[in-house]
Amino acid sequence: MTKTERKAIAEALKRARPIIKNGSTRYICYAVDRVSENRVSKLSAHYVIGQLNGFATLEGWVAAHAMGISDSYTQLYSSRALFNEWSDLTRQCFDNTAKMRETRLAWIDHMIATLEK
Repeated sequence: MTKTERKAIAEALKRARPIIKNGSTRYICYAVDRVSENRVSKLSAHYVIGQLNGFATLEGWVAAHAMGISDSYTQLYSSRALFNEWSDLTRQCFDNTAKMRETRLAWIDHMIATLEK
């Protein structure tokens, strides 16, 4: 990723942060899409999704890490019981809107700091 791309993504995340903070949307990619031109939006979404190591949502990533799974859905699909446990944890994360909002804001701050290094 070029320095210009890193800067564009960081700026898009900074503009998206208030949208997450005020609860207008819960997903970072949707918030970035609202504040960015198409190219930057796609580039930012690709970056954010890449940070999730194969998980589609932050809730899924959080639940998987709580279970000690860090790479992708592969382990989850190996066992129906494991997948059900992950699904329940994901739902609990999703239902805890305020906590997940704070988690998203912290993650945005972390991504911005990483991009600006």
